Amino acid sequence: MASISEAPLRTLKIKTAVVERISKELDSYYAELEDNKKTVEEIRRSDDHSKLKQMENVLGETQCMIPDTMTRLTNAIDDLSALLDSNSTNELLAGTPELDRATAAISNASKKVES
Repeated sequence: MASISEAPLRTLKIKTAVVERISKELDSYYAELEDNKKTVEEIRRSDDHSKLKQMENVLGETQCMIPDTMTRLTNAIDDLSALLDSNSTNELLAGTPELDRATAAISNASKKVES
């Protein structure tokens, strides 16, 4: 079990990993969306209506996942930012690689939310 002094560092690592994971998940959905759009266009050209309907459903499901993932990412960024704010004077976190990683994760994820 982690000692009390290690608790903020452990929490920082966990919350940073959450932001990074959801950010990767969002990237994955955008890549899947582009692939599905291409597939739908190919099927439209081939005039296969049964496959077209199925692929349009898949495309719709992917499109529905993006706003949810965006919301979860925004919440994770907020949680991590709040943790950093509440521990801004914590000497155990100052200058650690974990703090740098958390700051970079917030910066990278915020760019995805804003675009």
